[in-house]
Amino acid sequence: MNDVREYSLDEIVATLEELVKRPHVSPDYVRFRVELLKAQDAVRAAQRLIAPSPTAGDEPFDPDEIVSDPAALAKLLAALQEAGGTPEEHDDQLGRLREVAGARPGLLLDIVKRAAFRPEDANVAALADELDVSPDVLVFAARVLAAPLVADRGDWRRVPGNDKPRNRRCDDYHCPTCNSSAGLALLIEDEGRRVLCCSLCGQQWGFRRLACPRCGNRDQDALGKILVTDQDTRWIEICDACNGYIKTIDTRELATGPNTLAIAEDVATLHLDLLAEKEGYRRNPPYTALV
Repeated sequence: MNDVREYSLDEIVATLEELVKRPHVSPDYVRFRVELLKAQDAVRAAQRLIAPSPTAGDEPFDPDEIVSDPAALAKLLAALQEAGGTPEEHDDQLGRLREVAGARPGLLLDIVKRAAFRPEDANVAALADELDVSPDVLVFAARVLAAPLVADRGDWRRVPGNDKPRNRRCDDYHCPTCNSSAGLALLIEDEGRRVLCCSLCGQQWGFRRLACPRCGNRDQDALGKILVTDQDTRWIEICDACNGYIKTIDTRELATGPNTLAIAEDVATLHLDLLAEKEGYRRNPPYTALV
């Protein structure tokens, strides 16, 4: 049976706020993510009023199906900038994006559809150039905006008794619900089964333990890990084939066990991102899911 519970917004916020007691955790970064999460949840609530309840399927949904209130997206983009957790040069670009979007009401939804799901596509760079922002800023903004629009697409993963996502032995490293990339890996159950967490909709699905969740590489000579200490329950798994990495959490060693919140672990392990980037490795697009 799937014993993963669903958390309320208040519980997620409380879990995030507790992180400031941990070493390596930046209080400013926690505050940024909390404010962003609240703004995203408001858009999610508004989305439920204008969009029909999604039904789970075996194939990823089509991003072109997404509808949203332009005003709600504009408020979320403003909240992203006002939360103050981005570098100054990114803040200037977000301001420029808000200005352009103010004159083109449908622009933000178009950005979501074109840049949030497969940010590696060539047209993302062209769109960033057209809007005079960097591709990184465009993708980050697009995924922040997209996350609350697709959050309910993966909610069936938490229905008691429905083991389909976590038990699915998937060779595809893209999310089975929204086709986005994994933002975090969890090890669960006694045997340490590997579960990937979608960085956009929050879906979880089983994936090979000895394969790169960024490119699918299975060459063991190209795979490795970086640990801060040998006793760590959180580490970096690297792949020299794609020069990428993913953060891994061994939930068997945590009091929360299978109820470990991926968003909280992503925030708590920012220092691992900095370490991996210092070593020259790249992560998948940023974790913007609401859970």
